[in-house]
Amino acid sequence: MARRRLRKRARALRTGRAEGDLPPGADPALLARHVTTQAFGIAVQAANGIGRHELQAMADAAPRAWPLT
Repeated sequence: MARRRLRKRARALRTGRAEGDLPPGADPALLARHVTTQAFGIAVQAANGIGRHELQAMADAAPRAWPLT
């Protein structure tokens, strides 16, 4: 299940790169793993009682790690 999700995200990111939404040198597979790790990490934090405000702050911070150029 997780591998299929990773492949699907990587495919979507390859499409985004091809359409100019990501820089040409971006690594779709690495970015897919990054997104998945972020999602799992936030899920673990939520399961351990972290509040919605803090979870949202984590989610908002995640895109700052993405390549812009």
